[in-house]
Amino acid sequence: MLVRQLSYIFVLVQSNHTTIMAKAHTFEPSDGELEILQVLWSCQPASVKEVHEQLSHKHLNTILVQMQRMEKKGMLTKEKRAKVQLYTAVARKEDIQDRLTDKLVDKVFSGSAMQMVMRALGAGKTSPEELKELQKWLDQQTDES
Repeated sequence: MLVRQLSYIFVLVQSNHTTIMAKAHTFEPSDGELEILQVLWSCQPASVKEVHEQLSHKHLNTILVQMQRMEKKGMLTKEKRAKVQLYTAVARKEDIQDRLTDKLVDKVFSGSAMQMVMRALGAGKTSPEELKELQKWLDQQTDES
């Protein structure tokens, strides 16, 4: 009986975790939400005050309200330590980057990743080190084919 109850609790926890992750994978952050996520990805968990220190161009109350909304959407989790609320991003940076890159490629470059890369490289902001890194990556891709 105890094993059955523990299994049931595990399934509930697992299903709640899956629900949270599903929400994280379906949202598309606004520019303001993305700014907050960038801060959290670099130093999480973080308080609203710590996020505000990084985004000092925004009003503290605006950040607070936005982070509370992001938590309700499932984008952030909140944990109370002492008297401070600490927030953590649910979605991984790489997942959001992939989603937004795919959207950009589809909507702006008609599905052509090559056009997007060529446009980005042609913008003149690519350093010689980055070009060497790109060449190394291209060589690896050719060797694997």
